[in-house]
Amino acid sequence: MSYIRVYYEDEINAPVDEHGNEAVEMDVDDETFPLGNITNYNTYKHEPKTEYNSYTDKDKARFFILIYDHGMNPNQAWKAHGHISRTTAYRWYAENQRKVNKEIVDDEESSVKRAGRPKLLNEDHTKHLKQEFKDNPSVTVEQAQESFVKAFSGLTISQTTIYNMTNDLAFTFKKAHFHSKERNSPENIQNR
Repeated sequence: MSYIRVYYEDEINAPVDEHGNEAVEMDVDDETFPLGNITNYNTYKHEPKTEYNSYTDKDKARFFILIYDHGMNPNQAWKAHGHISRTTAYRWYAENQRKVNKEIVDDEESSVKRAGRPKLLNEDHTKHLKQEFKDNPSVTVEQAQESFVKAFSGLTISQTTIYNMTNDLAFTFKKAHFHSKERNSPENIQNR
């Protein structure tokens, strides 16, 4: 049975226990582990640089032959290949699956009908607007709206729609600035 002894200092500063017995001196053995030799913070261990594997196109082609022609999963193809790392095999497989899925989605998007309200203006309207700009390059939004109403009976179109259409076609509208005739009369031009 072990018990704890508490030591105090007596009047001559000597360690004594609760009963007045002097403390027994012990020789401390040398450390069993020479930590001074093991841990030396003044030396630096140079880590070797990581060596990266470089794979050829043949390695990649062989990997995909194992997957698609032999019907293996990436883990089995990696083991059968033997030359590539496991993470590389899974990365190649994931990249390939992303490419395949993207191609499938792109093909489906072209055949899928768009949702939402159908467009109000079609190619005939675009051709009319282009012709209007060819005939009169200084046409305004209001004038273009009037020409649409005249050309296409029953069409109600806002100025915003015409403006957006011209932005899509990269046309610009000129804003008409009206000046009095006197301002640009030959007499006033001479005086300037």
